[in-house]
Amino acid sequence: MPSQVEVSNQLSTSLQLEQRVEFVCQDALSGSIANAGLIWLNSYAWGTEAKKSISRKIIQEAELGARVVSYEPLDVVALDGCPQTLVLQDTFSIEASWNPRSTAYVYSVEEAA
Repeated sequence: MPSQVEVSNQLSTSLQLEQRVEFVCQDALSGSIANAGLIWLNSYAWGTEAKKSISRKIIQEAELGARVVSYEPLDVVALDGCPQTLVLQDTFSIEASWNPRSTAYVYSVEEAA
């Protein structure tokens, strides 16, 4: 939804937040997430393998403390040699175009035990 990204970036500029906020719409598996504090995944229609792949990418590349919001539960796995993991923090109801009573899952990137 590039048009939504453009509108969101214009809003952040009007609020003088452009140095702190960036909105992007890109392939989740090829884009950089290294500096993201919030990653929102519109993962409702993704297949199982795509969800597993994005979970691995987030665990390996996202910074500690980053929050991840997904419309579907993510595959929370421990990766060999990776010092961090995803931890489910909360769920909440949210209205989505495909379901007015969707559930969103909120994870945080944390140090692995």
